[in-house]
Amino acid sequence: MTIKGFELKYTDEQIDSITAEMAEVLRSGMICANVKVQEVERLAKEQLGTKYAIGVSCGTDALEMCAQWAFKEIYTDELQFPPKILVPTNTFFATSEAMTKGMFRVEFVDMEYDYLGMDLIEAKRLIELDPEIRAVCVVHIGGYVNPMLQPFAKWCRNRGVYVIEDCAHAYGSKHAGEWGDVAGWSFFATKVFTGGEGGLVTTNSGQTSKYLHLVRNFGKPNPWESFHIERGYNYRMSEFNACVLLNQLRRFDSIMNRRKEILRLYEDNLFEHLNIRYMYDSSIYKIVMIDEQIALVKDALNEAGITLAGGVYNTPLHKMPVYSEWDGASFPKAEWFADHHIALPIHLELTDDDVLKICEVIMNEIEGEKK
Repeated sequence: MTIKGFELKYTDEQIDSITAEMAEVLRSGMICANVKVQEVERLAKEQLGTKYAIGVSCGTDALEMCAQWAFKEIYTDELQFPPKILVPTNTFFATSEAMTKGMFRVEFVDMEYDYLGMDLIEAKRLIELDPEIRAVCVVHIGGYVNPMLQPFAKWCRNRGVYVIEDCAHAYGSKHAGEWGDVAGWSFFATKVFTGGEGGLVTTNSGQTSKYLHLVRNFGKPNPWESFHIERGYNYRMSEFNACVLLNQLRRFDSIMNRRKEILRLYEDNLFEHLNIRYMYDSSIYKIVMIDEQIALVKDALNEAGITLAGGVYNTPLHKMPVYSEWDGASFPKAEWFADHHIALPIHLELTDDDVLKICEVIMNEIEGEKK
C-alpha cells in the first residue's frame, strides 16, 4: 500500500473546463494579465474579505512587492542604514529573501507552539529595544492565524512599525490578511488552491493598492506606454495560470469541505496527539503532529509505504548556510520543533481508508512505545 504525502489530479471534466478557458484567452489575443486575472482578483476579494487584490506572478514576488511598499513608506533621506524587519526563523527561504530584496535587513525571531508562527511577545520586546526595526513579516505557518496578531498589529501601527502578512499557506484561513498592512499569497502547485504558479497581494488601503498596481507593471500608469513613475518590475500574473487557478477558486467550498472531512477523521483517531482546536478556522494546509518520539512515527509510516507532507520547517533559516552570519545563534523553540514534528498527508486524492490507515500506523507505533 502506498499513500502519497501530496498528489494533485484533475478530472477530465476539470481539464476540459480549463482548456476551454485557455482557448477563450487565445482567441481573444489578450494573453497577458487581462480578464482571467481580473476574475481571480474579484473572487479573491470576495473569498478573503479584502478591499483590494492584485494578481501577481508568484508568492515570492507578492512578498517582495509588500516589502518594497513598506520600505517606500519608511524611507527618508536621513535613513543611514537599511531598516530592519523581523522574520520568524521557522519559515521558507522565500519569506526572508523577499524582505532582503525589498531592501530590509532581516532579523530572525523564534516561534511559538500554539500557532507555529512568530513569537509575538518576543517580537514586541525586540521592537522596544531596537528603533531600527521598522517592520515585521509574520507567517501563517500551515494556515494557522494567531488571534493575538490583531492587537499586535495595532500596537505596531501606533509605533510606526509596518506589518506584512505572509499568507502563502493561508488562502481559506479565517482572518488571514485582515490585520496587517499588506499581505502576500501563493498559488504554487502544492498549495490548497493552485494555478501552478501565481500569487496575490491584498490590502485594505486604496492608496497602497494604487502603488502596488503600478509596481506590478514596471511602475507605468498606462500599461501600453513606456512612461514610468515608480520603480516597478514585471510581477504580472499570466492569463494561463489564472485559468488553472479559477477552476479551483470556483470550487472553494467543495475543496474546503473535503479538507475538513479529512481533518475530522484525523481528529477522531489522533485527537490526543494533534493541536486540533485551531485547525478548523484555517486553510488546513498542514496538519501538524508534534511528539517527542516523532522519529519512530516517521519510520513506522515509511515502512508502511506512507509518505509525509513537507515539514514546516525541518531546518530553521538561521541554520542554513546561506545565513552563515547567524551561525551560533540560538532559537530553541524552532530548533526543538524542527526535530519533533511531522505534517500528515492532506490532499484531495486521499480516501477515508487512506486516512484511517495512516492513523492506525501512528497509533500502533505510539501504543507499542508505551508498552
